[in-house]
Amino acid sequence: MVNSWCPPGTHGPFSSGPTGLRRGWRATSVPLTRPPPRDASWKSTWRHGAPGHWDRRTPPCGWPTLAFSHGFCRDWPLRRRMRILVVGGTSYVASFFIEECLQRGWTVYAVSHNSVRQRILSVRNGNVRSVASLAEAGSIGSVDAIVNFAYPSDLNAAKVHAATRRLIGQIVGAARRLSPKILVHISTQSVFGYTFARNPRPVPVWWATGDGYIETKVLAEALLLLKTRQAPYAKVILRLGNVIGPGSFWVSEVARLLLVEEPLGRGKSNATYVRNVAEYLARLILVDDSTLRSFGVFHHLAEFSSHSWADLAEPVATAMGLKPSYRSVALRPERVGGKGLLRWAFRHLCMFLPDGWQDRVERLYTAARRRFPPPEVGGNEAGLHPTLHQTVEFASHTLPGWSPRFDLRAALEEITAWARRAGYVSAA
Repeated sequence: MVNSWCPPGTHGPFSSGPTGLRRGWRATSVPLTRPPPRDASWKSTWRHGAPGHWDRRTPPCGWPTLAFSHGFCRDWPLRRRMRILVVGGTSYVASFFIEECLQRGWTVYAVSHNSVRQRILSVRNGNVRSVASLAEAGSIGSVDAIVNFAYPSDLNAAKVHAATRRLIGQIVGAARRLSPKILVHISTQSVFGYTFARNPRPVPVWWATGDGYIETKVLAEALLLLKTRQAPYAKVILRLGNVIGPGSFWVSEVARLLLVEEPLGRGKSNATYVRNVAEYLARLILVDDSTLRSFGVFHHLAEFSSHSWADLAEPVATAMGLKPSYRSVALRPERVGGKGLLRWAFRHLCMFLPDGWQDRVERLYTAARRRFPPPEVGGNEAGLHPTLHQTVEFASHTLPGWSPRFDLRAALEEITAWARRAGYVSAA
């Protein structure tokens, strides 16, 4: 087997060629050659399966002795530790992604607006390095990737758009200073609306849905694409399905509905397992730049989208000793009305106000909602989760050749074990 690093006509010491290391031959008879210098393509070498300390395949030829070759060349080229900046490092999915990075031996820098949870994360994972804010991220030097899980939450209509604009601006500014290879923004299938009324088109930025979560995610995608038009790094917007896993929102909500004996829906789950999300993010960071750019910006991950909510709820109900009930509901399509247009205009006007004026508007808005509370029925029906009755499948759109590491059976085993430990058990 001719090694690509050897000059023509030579062979490695483990080969059967005329210059191979044979009994009775002197070690100096093997010509000494060196690997090529580390040029611009060197990064793609180790990212695509360069031999590591576990790989005992044929090393480069030309080393003086067998012992020297086996002891040094098997670790060539040296594997550099990846450096990852995680924005919103205390979120649910981010915690699993950080765990995946640490298992791979990568260096993780985490930024979070919640300083208390960030401190807890630093104590639990001593290898995670905390960064006070995105403004101070330039002090850590260059990174290989920036992954953003953060989005403004718990804000009223007066501030959510302005906060989203500031967050995306800070992330793009940090990317300009840190020179990453890839910038990954975590989004959601909810950008298509809870009922997928405009499928497959996302909700327009100007369409006020009345749901701050959807509007924040839609606006963040639009701003990111706008601010990174000329960026040298690759951009990825990963739209996740309904994330399931131990302690996830949807698993907890299904368990709660089972306990209070509320009926569930048999709609498409459009689910993705949190550990598969973490593994796919690591795959995005390792893949070469040309593959990322040829695939496109938008990635959709919902590997269990074809399964219904009943497929996920039955094992949890069995572990809890309960029998689930179901109902079918026809969802009304989402439409924009006069109130929605007024709400959209109000938010965009408040986005340009100074911070002091925004605080005043926030107080007035809060006082008005207390004086004139909105009706209890919101969305399609009070107490109804449109996601549980979804009839449209959110199909995955991932890199070619990628397959999830965990199947549905493994995911349900971990989920049911968590449900038992968390105390979701019927009183009977």
